[in-house]
Amino acid sequence: MTTAADARERGGRPRNPELDRAILDAAAQLLAEEGYERMSIESVAHRAGVGKPTIYRRWSSKQAMVIDALARLSDGVEIPREGSVRDRLTTFLERLWREAAKPHSDRMPVLSHLMGEIHRSPELREAVRSTFVAERRRRVQALLREGIENGEIDPSVDVGVVTDMALSPLVARKLLMGGKISPGEARSIVDVLFDGCAPARTEQPSA
Repeated sequence: MTTAADARERGGRPRNPELDRAILDAAAQLLAEEGYERMSIESVAHRAGVGKPTIYRRWSSKQAMVIDALARLSDGVEIPREGSVRDRLTTFLERLWREAAKPHSDRMPVLSHLMGEIHRSPELREAVRSTFVAERRRRVQALLREGIENGEIDPSVDVGVVTDMALSPLVARKLLMGGKISPGEARSIVDVLFDGCAPARTEQPSA
């Protein structure tokens, strides 16, 4: 099928950002409705109202398209640059939990549907990992290492383990347990982590 959109793109014309968004929105919708394995380039093209060539001019594979579709669902929450490491991590996690608590967020329904499929599809697992996991873990680990350098965190702490402990409760609560999401619980998580990660206090000799 050749559409008007396909015809307009011939001759080296610039890509249409609105068309990109329509395709990625269609891909995200079908991910939630059908799952990664059943979803096809053809079904995305039909949902977006374009031809398959339009999609293949933008993405070389379904995986590449899905990575970009998932990236559009990413919350974009950043770690604050000012304050103590403990306060910055607390603010970051509170923002993550607040985003997850929004009632009309498209992010969690898609991720919930995908969780059962990532173990069967290496392509999908890599898409989810690269979009939602890798960069977020890298930033939290960098923050924790900063805490080690400035004395807020014990140098013997395993930064990777603590990062997983900080980020995993939200996924467990929302996707696995279906419980209520409260941003205030993020502060409790950081309190537990930092109380356990704080450098040991040196006993002062009695006078």
